[in-house]
Amino acid sequence: MAVDFSKSFKYIGVVVAEEHLIKQSNFLDSTSWARHIADLAKQEKTVYLHRLPHRLAKVSSYFMYIRHFSSPLSCNNFIQSIKPIVALVDDKLYNLLTYKPKVKESRVKERHRKVLTILADNVAYYAYWATEIRKKPQLLQQILK
Repeated sequence: MAVDFSKSFKYIGVVVAEEHLIKQSNFLDSTSWARHIADLAKQEKTVYLHRLPHRLAKVSSYFMYIRHFSSPLSCNNFIQSIKPIVALVDDKLYNLLTYKPKVKESRVKERHRKVLTILADNVAYYAYWATEIRKKPQLLQQILK
């Protein structure tokens, strides 16, 4: 499980997958497009966000859940309910989540786990973008699972 947020703790993205599935080269090849939103130029970001629902749909079979939460409390409740083996958590969000075991995102070294954290970041930013920039919160339904 990876947990990340965007802009404020109002946009928290969660992506849950079984580790043995995301270690496969098929998953890594299928997600080679994944980029951290902050690394993209403004024009690239817009194109990337428009393509995100289609790209996530292609790899959705690897994920158990793709969710968005608007508070650390609701995110914490979800994490407690599914009891993942480990939660990879954005450093700034780390102290707000009580679930253990958890690992700070900055300490993640494995490629498959880094991709998972990038996708959680994408979900969080997409929630912000769909809700506040595009003013179309219904767009979120395209990416959630």
